[in-house]
Amino acid sequence: MYNATHQAVAVTYTNADGNYSFANLAYGTYYVAVEVLNHTSDEIMVVLSGSNASSVANSFVDAGDTFEAQASSVQANTVLLNSLSLMPNIANTNSVVIIRSSKNTLSQVNVYDITGKLVASQQGNATQINLSTAGLIQGMYLCNVVDANGNTATCKLIVQ
Repeated sequence: MYNATHQAVAVTYTNADGNYSFANLAYGTYYVAVEVLNHTSDEIMVVLSGSNASSVANSFVDAGDTFEAQASSVQANTVLLNSLSLMPNIANTNSVVIIRSSKNTLSQVNVYDITGKLVASQQGNATQINLSTAGLIQGMYLCNVVDANGNTATCKLIVQ
């Protein structure tokens, strides 16, 4: 686990099911990734605040050469996460990314850079939000999607 400046703050091991946890964390932004020799990993941003529990529980699924992150009890609502799509998955600068839910009305998308800084935000009141990448430089971003019920999920956006 890394802090917002990507300095290691904690290490843990997974159980046989690939689950892990961290406890007694201060409020703030953290990044979680799995480290396995000869494999790459998704990275998950977790923001702990007064409205979130002070523990994080995620799992990563072995997908061959990569480990893919599964929903977090702190960061993502499974129903919302499973209904989301982001297209195109890799966007160009000055294009439009469509974030769509097959089940939920989306109310807001907040876009964070890799340091945890909010760089864009888009309001909505439908099952689809169109997000402009104008003003975003090339890199990886995390989109925190909020539905009308206040459930949140995070997805990765790459701008090239």
